[in-house]
Amino acid sequence: MDEKMEIFTLNCRDNVLYDVVRNIFDLSEAKTNEFIHHEYQTMRERLKKKGIEYETLKRALVPCQEKKKTEVCLVFDSVATGSDFYGLFIFDLLIPLLDKKSTYSILIGDYCNVLEGERNSEKVLKKMMFDPDDNNFIGINSSEYYNSNQYFLVYINSITEFQLNTIVEGMKEYGFFTGYVRIKTASRFKAYLASILTPLCIKAKETVILMNSDEIDDEDNINERGYPFEKSGFRVISINEMSFLPFLSYKIESVFADEDDNSFAFNALYPQACSLKGMKLILKDRRWEYLQKEKGGIIESFGELSQDKKSFCDLILLKVRKNYIYRLRQDEHDGALMFDVCVDIPTNNKGIRKSTVGLKYYPKDKTMEIVTIT
Repeated sequence: MDEKMEIFTLNCRDNVLYDVVRNIFDLSEAKTNEFIHHEYQTMRERLKKKGIEYETLKRALVPCQEKKKTEVCLVFDSVATGSDFYGLFIFDLLIPLLDKKSTYSILIGDYCNVLEGERNSEKVLKKMMFDPDDNNFIGINSSEYYNSNQYFLVYINSITEFQLNTIVEGMKEYGFFTGYVRIKTASRFKAYLASILTPLCIKAKETVILMNSDEIDDEDNINERGYPFEKSGFRVISINEMSFLPFLSYKIESVFADEDDNSFAFNALYPQACSLKGMKLILKDRRWEYLQKEKGGIIESFGELSQDKKSFCDLILLKVRKNYIYRLRQDEHDGALMFDVCVDIPTNNKGIRKSTVGLKYYPKDKTMEIVTIT
């Protein structure tokens, strides 16, 4: 892997493009590695031609870890809008409320029932979104639940309380704005959203980056969905779906890891696919002592785990195997292959701490080594 290369996210979970290419052309792991790197460089070039540096999009592509920010799912009753084109109708009101100083991804979709016809599926979906014991839904306007499909969802992956309050205050007068859910840690609702929502755009300050179909010329900027960003003063650019889907579409974290997705991520790091299931995790004594000293506040918050290295490693390994890997890179100092994993860890006050674990990867030994935790 190129020492200067850092892939914030490789999304092969929400699209089958790479899997199809690998199988149709019978690509070896070495060729798959070359293919991913070529497509990554193509994506960077496409962005640069339109005035965007890939590095500036980090916040839109990796899980939100800042204490002052949250991920949020806005909930709208599409039936109550009275419009067949409720997405356009809602965004016409929502876009003027989006600030022009921050960078984040926006995903959208109906709260569709993928288990339609199964007993109690609607009851489960209703509970996942609205029940306070299951979620921290904050209601704004009343809505009578008929079925999940009546709700249109807008997911923003990194937003401040001030930015969220601006949206809420601006939308609350409209009866179809049902409410919102702050999403900080893992939940059934978050895992379900990971399977049903699709990317709309990256809002990079005053620029909105949309996806266009493969037949559109790279020099053109096409707003294919027609959402009125330009009317509110945003500059709109579009990027070919071959670049957007794998590298510019945010992956909502899920408690159910996709083995193929992680396999491609490891194959991007090294010309060899790998599974997290068979990988070992190590934490050297000297590193453990360093973490206890330099990251004492974080480690101590884990209660009994802070005194038992093996139990700590066992929990981290369990969490890593259920998640996705981000920030694929090569260390500029020692050349080590590295990646990050975001994990939710129980704390001694019976809460949940969202942490990022930085790991080194040794492909020949199929081993991961804990380097830091934040």
